[in-house]
Amino acid sequence: MQADAYVNLIDASRSADVSAELVLPMQSLMKRGVAAGQANADLSSLVALLRLSKQGAEAGKTSTKSPPTMRLAGPDR
Repeated sequence: MQADAYVNLIDASRSADVSAELVLPMQSLMKRGVAAGQANADLSSLVALLRLSKQGAEAGKTSTKSPPTMRLAGPDR
């Protein structure tokens, strides 16, 4: 899963004065994946952790809502 190498990506981002806010949540998921015994799995295995997190947070709830869409801002959008 390359969780150890991800630390280097975060350190390099910070050294280059680039925000690591996008990759930090991914590092947290990777650490959870390793703790769950998925150290040798690929990144797609993290999807199951996201589903489990959502189920735990919304126990007993059902929703028919679609997830929100993200709109990109820019001169040609």
